[in-house]
Amino acid sequence: MPRVRSPADGHVAAFSSGGIAFGGGVEPELVAPGVGIATADAGRASDGSGLYATVTGTSAAAAIVAGDAALLAQARPSLGAAELRGALAGSAVPVANGTAVPSVTVQGAGRVDTAAAAAASLAVEPAVLAFSRVSGDRWQGVRTITVHNLGAKPLDVHFALTVDGGGATSIGFAAQPARLRLVPGGQRDVAIVTSAKAGIPPRGSGVLLVAADGAPSARVPWAVTVQPTAERLIGSLQLSNRAFAPSSTAPAVLAFQAGSATSGPSGESVDPVGTLDLELWTPDGKRLGVLARLRDLLPGRYAFGLTGRGPNGKTLAPGRYVLRLRARPVDARDGAAASTAQTAFRIVP
Repeated sequence: MPRVRSPADGHVAAFSSGGIAFGGGVEPELVAPGVGIATADAGRASDGSGLYATVTGTSAAAAIVAGDAALLAQARPSLGAAELRGALAGSAVPVANGTAVPSVTVQGAGRVDTAAAAAASLAVEPAVLAFSRVSGDRWQGVRTITVHNLGAKPLDVHFALTVDGGGATSIGFAAQPARLRLVPGGQRDVAIVTSAKAGIPPRGSGVLLVAADGAPSARVPWAVTVQPTAERLIGSLQLSNRAFAPSSTAPAVLAFQAGSATSGPSGESVDPVGTLDLELWTPDGKRLGVLARLRDLLPGRYAFGLTGRGPNGKTLAPGRYVLRLRARPVDARDGAAASTAQTAFRIVP
């Protein structure tokens, strides 16, 4: 949980992490105080009184948010986990130092405000929106949000899109339906459709405002990122030995490149791997199973030891085999196909 220096000075700490997350979404979802936080310390002073210290970092900020969530759950016991999360993030207060307002990729929806969350009439699920896999000026992305009426009166809900830094945006926006009426305790799914305006590649971030007359708006950070120019997520396979005997102490080593990091006219893009399966096949196309499954791989060079054992853990019979690597992107729901690469090897007695 990135952190602000203090609720009073309205700065996000310079060492705080933020940006576009692994799956293309906005991180953080919100911020909390995490610099110079007073806390109890171990031991006692010479007079027997308790010791105190200050802490700085994400652990302190996360603890504050956890406490806020506990207070909110106590104040509103009827809310489920998703509604609590939506109320906390949606009611966050934007961090600003004068006229300078950090982008949502720095502060998320803003600084946690438990009192505002306790009084919130609207909660939105998910708490952040990511529109990735942008493929040019004809791109269109759709995400579904669920809007909850947490209050005791009907709400007429509508939507607006704000952009970090103000001004015009290269993103077209529409909500379907554009307006809706929610009864107390009701909820409704809404499709948020974004698209590229003609001739302008989409890229940006901001806040989706879910508003209702007579109720505070819920803030949902959003981001659009560009499509990496590289189309393959797996490649450069190298096998140290293509013929080897089964061995747990001297395995053959398969090295490969996973993911991609590219730079182009639209900026720099990082394309990680969501799931990587190492599958064992026979030369005639029979799938024997999965030797290993790796998740959440940042772009880089990886290695895997082949001990000569199959998916069931038993020693492979002498003969020829095919090792197929199948890499799926983190945002496979956008229709991006898996990348595959393969290499052959032989087990000898």
